[in-house]
Amino acid sequence: MRMLVECHIGHMGRQCAYRKYWNIGTWIEQLHQIGLKTVFYGIDRVVWPSLTCKFKERPFRRKTDMTQLSKAASQDLIKKVLESMLDPNAPVEQLREFFSTNYRQDIDGVTLDFTGFMAHAEDLKKSISAGSTTFEMMIVEGQTVADVHIVDAIKLNGEKIRIKVIAFYTIENGKITRVNELTHLLSGLTEDRNLGSRTSH
Repeated sequence: MRMLVECHIGHMGRQCAYRKYWNIGTWIEQLHQIGLKTVFYGIDRVVWPSLTCKFKERPFRRKTDMTQLSKAASQDLIKKVLESMLDPNAPVEQLREFFSTNYRQDIDGVTLDFTGFMAHAEDLKKSISAGSTTFEMMIVEGQTVADVHIVDAIKLNGEKIRIKVIAFYTIENGKITRVNELTHLLSGLTEDRNLGSRTSH
């Protein structure tokens, strides 16, 4: 475990403070190799002649490359996703721009991975002639977006479908990695209740 090491070294009557994040075991071993002998007082303090080290319970935190979208960018991402999903003329491969390859979706008791989701999107596009989304609300908090929206779609045979959706999205590094979603068929045939997860693959 990496922790904050704080050292106070006495040399020629002067004190010098030294602070560094380090693997404690490795650090002590290296000091042994240069001839310093340790005397332990408790589990958080090590003393050498003229050298006192205290190990503070402050965990080492690595910097990550994870970038977080702004609120406006997160909202725009969700809108673009649904616009692409409901456009039968937009290629299904376009969705790779918005979703991570480790994507997972839980919808109405059905779980889809990225491959399953892409198959669902392809099936959806083949079953409708047009579709649109009306957002009732959208909230962004950090990497999470929550929304309530209404989907209106027209099937190839002319029948209309209206579905209410409540969804929570997780966005990491600019792409959606997780969605938890519940849907409710407002109008349309009972067989279309699973429109949000159905796949023929």
